[in-house]
Amino acid sequence: MHCHESDDPWPILQTDSSKTASPPKAFYNAARNYFTGVVTPSVGVDLPAFYTAVLLPRPDGAGLLINGIDGKVQLAENGTLTTVAGTRDWGSDFATLHSGCGLGTQILASGSGEAITDSLRAYEVPALEAVPASAPLAMDGTVIALMSEPDGKSVFAIVRKAAGQGQPDSYEVDRVSANCN
Repeated sequence: MHCHESDDPWPILQTDSSKTASPPKAFYNAARNYFTGVVTPSVGVDLPAFYTAVLLPRPDGAGLLINGIDGKVQLAENGTLTTVAGTRDWGSDFATLHSGCGLGTQILASGSGEAITDSLRAYEVPALEAVPASAPLAMDGTVIALMSEPDGKSVFAIVRKAAGQGQPDSYEVDRVSANCN
């Protein structure tokens, strides 16, 4: 591996269930630790700065679901940007999970706020409202990042366990997948 500084845009990970002809890439502001809102190719609407973006399969293709630095979760599709209701308790990171359950694709989101223990919950977005698709899954620490596997069938959750008794923080990676009932 050879590392070097670059201002090239970062690809927004697509899962097998959200393949598009030209996957979007987002420009990252390394000095501020978020994406600037500029994506290529354009999604037809100006995006605000955001922390997280995922492609969400929609009836007319794929929408881009973003979590803005203002805490609003919005969906860019068909040249419009609309706030998604039911996301007030989401943390700053989320990922897609292609499960075959319900609508076929769920959004896995952590809880909001800093806590000693956290949780993950699956949601579906059939229109412009996030609807819980699972009970919360308790995590033994704070979820600090989520990332879909390329096949979309599971999500990696990076969990920070708080230090205690003179010990440093520790981290673990959990793989989360769906079990349809």
